[in-house]
Parts: sequence; C-alpha cells; structure tokens
Amino acid sequence: MILQDSIPANRRQPTAMPDEPFRDLTDVYEAMVDWPKRLAREEPFYRRVFEGAGIRIERDRAFAQGQSALTPDPSPADGRGEQEALGPSPACGRGGPFAGSIVDVACGTGRHAAMFHSWGLRVEGADVSEAMIDRARTSFGQPEGLRWVVRGFDAPIDAEEPFDAAICVGNSLALAPDTETVRRAIGRMLCAVRPGGVAVLHVLNLWRLPEGPCTWQKCLRTTLPAGDVLVLKGVHRAGSRGYVELVIADAALGTMVTSESAVLLGLEASDLAQTAREAGAAQVRLLGGYGDQPYDRQQSTDLIVVAEK
Repeated sequence: MILQDSIPANRRQPTAMPDEPFRDLTDVYEAMVDWPKRLAREEPFYRRVFEGAGIRIERDRAFAQGQSALTPDPSPADGRGEQEALGPSPACGRGGPFAGSIVDVACGTGRHAAMFHSWGLRVEGADVSEAMIDRARTSFGQPEGLRWVVRGFDAPIDAEEPFDAAICVGNSLALAPDTETVRRAIGRMLCAVRPGGVAVLHVLNLWRLPEGPCTWQKCLRTTLPAGDVLVLKGVHRAGSRGYVELVIADAALGTMVTSESAVLLGLEASDLAQTAREAGAAQVRLLGGYGDQPYDRQQSTDLIVVAEK
C-alpha cells in the first residue's frame, strides 16, 4: 500500500496544493489495483500456505465462488467506534464457529482480510491509516469474526489467543522508516501466531530493477470522487533505496493535480529470513512469486517470505 496517509512524513514528498482534493489517496489506490485479477492470482497460494499450517478452510464458503472480497458489502458498518475497535480482540483461535484465525497487519482497504473471512476464518485487519480502515469498515462491515483496527505493523498485537497466521503483504514492510522497524514488525507477527502457525511477508524485489531509470507500471484514466483523472505510477531504484512515483493529472485539462514520491527500503531476502528465525521461525521459505517459484534476486518480481513457527 502506498498512500500519503500511511507513509511517514519524512518519507514522502507530496506536491499537492493544500486545497486540493487528494489529501489521502485511498480512492487512487483502489482504482490502481485490479482486485478481482490480483486476488484470483493470489488465492491458491494462501490456501496452500494456510492449509499447510493446519488451518481448515471451509470449501462451501470459497472465495472462488464469488463471495465477499470482490464485492464489498453494501450494508452499513455496525457503528462501533474506534475505541471499541482498539480494545482486546475477541477469542480468535480455533474454537467457536471459525475454523482458524488470521491477522493482516497492513490490511489497506481490507480486500485480503475480507477474502479470508469468506473462507470461514476469524480475521483481524489492521492498518496505520485511519482512512484505509474507514474504507474497509464501510466496504465490508464488521460481521462476527471480522474486526478492523487502527494500528501500525510494528505495534504490539493485542489478542486473547494466538492467531494461526499473520500476513504483511503489498510491499508494506518496505515503507518502514528503517530496518529496525522491519525487525520489530516481523517479531510482532511471529509473537502473535501459535506454535505451528505461519507468517507471510511480501515486498517488491527491488534488486531486479535497473539502477536509475524509472519503470512506469501504470497509466490509468479513471473517474474518482474528485473528478476524471489520469494516474501514472512508476518505480525506480537508486542504490539500496527504491522510489515509487505517483502523478495524478486532470484528464480533461492535462494539468498536474498532485504528485508524490515514496521511499522504499531495499530489503534483502537473507536479512528477512534471519530476522524471522531470530523471532522464532523454525523454517523459512523464500519465494519469487505466488506460484511458489524459488526466489531469484536478479529475476524475481516479488520476494515472499513464508516463516513457519
């Protein structure tokens, strides 16, 4: 997730005028991602990982049959305030009507969390961005077993019982201000899962990018609440840092509305694996994509760490 509201102030360089409509970029983020395509691609991976950790997924609630995550719940949220949401989690282990429990520590607008909930799992979705959590709560409600929390991924995870799995995906870890925050976040995740549980980390493999030139990934014309806009998104590497460049222009006038540059940490697979082991992981797998292909520093688009506790 690469949003102004979720990036520390010292790691972003917005150029929008104060009275511009893009104070947070939640709508832009949602428009840039083809969620049906992305979740359909990633769903088999998460099923394999969760079932490998002994998490039973209810087949009759299969996301592949068109359940929740592709179609946000049109019903309003249940009205619980933020203070209640920030209180201790309800029992979220393997008892009760739910077959397992997941915590998504950087859930963004809640698409993965809603997908997991549709599988019969109890899910807690957390994000440092209040705007993201508001969108998740509005889109998917807060039915039994689905809870939204405003919390950074390196903060303690308050739960009455350990979770079966924890995830931090979508390149969120790379937005941390420093590697110490990354280490702390991985430690929090593994501390929150039971023995035999699993933690999944995903970041862009920055080392695949050539140093210097910007690789433009998106050029999208879309209609947002603020109007008809053109969105351009690119990424480039300079040494051990990456930069995501976002430009939003008025589609009719061709004038720039706002731009933003977000800094990404260059995270090494070996460092992430070692940190996971130090935090209690008994086995660590390094993958280069959601098809379980081995990680290759020079070729893989993604870096996925599967840490089994």
